Formats: sequence, C-alpha cells, structure tokens
Amino acid sequence: MKHIAMLAALLCGAATAAPAMATECRDDPAVVSACFTVHGRLSLTAHGIQVWPSGTKRLLQLEYPAELPQALIGWPYIPARLDRMLRAGQADVWGDFDVCPLTYDIPGQLRLVCIQSGQHLATVDNPRRPSLAAVP
Repeated sequence: MKHIAMLAALLCGAATAAPAMATECRDDPAVVSACFTVHGRLSLTAHGIQVWPSGTKRLLQLEYPAELPQALIGWPYIPARLDRMLRAGQADVWGDFDVCPLTYDIPGQLRLVCIQSGQHLATVDNPRRPSLAAVP
C-alpha cells in the first residue's frame, strides 16, 4: 500500500522534492563514506545483486537503505557492462570492484553499496542458476 501511495504521488507531481538518481555511484548523495576496492565475486542471488569479497564472510548488497526515498524508485548505480555480464543470473563476475558504501560498516550486518566500476573481470557460470529460475 505504501508503494502505491508513493507511486501516485510521483505521478501527480506532488513529490517534486524526491532525490534525483545519480548518474554514477560516487556522485550518489546516499554515499556515506569513501569508496573502496574489493576483489571478489559479483552475483545475482535470490536476495538481489551481491558482492562477496574474497577471503571474508562478508556480503555487500547492491541496494538502497529502506529508510531512503530512493529505495522505492530504483536500484543504486551499477555500470551497464557489469549488469550485462551477470546475464540475468546465469553468470557470476569475478574481479576488482570499486564500491561506495550506502551504509556504515557494522560487523555481522550486510553492508549496502553501489558499484562504481570493475576491473580485471572474468565471467563464470553461476552454480545457483537452477534455483534462481524458480524465483518470481
């Protein structure tokens, strides 16, 4: 119901103060601290797009925090090249990713980020592909 009310307000022009979508990750006003580079795996999972930094138990999620208005109207920035490489969940992308945090680093919690760029990229088949096909 909350989403319908927000959509109606946007369509009527009542929400003119809504934040503009950033054209690049590092320019997003939702970024809370300095961007950094992680080496790891970019995957489309049942929970969304995630980066698993190699050698850690941490996950970084491509998502706006729920309390921000942007969470209702779109995904954080991801370069079109990386989006294409994921091939709708059929592949994982390994490489070095420049990410910008949208939440502070709290041990034991998923950290939300946007992705500025990726270098040294390699695509591998996604071993979870059959389970993703069942996700609506």
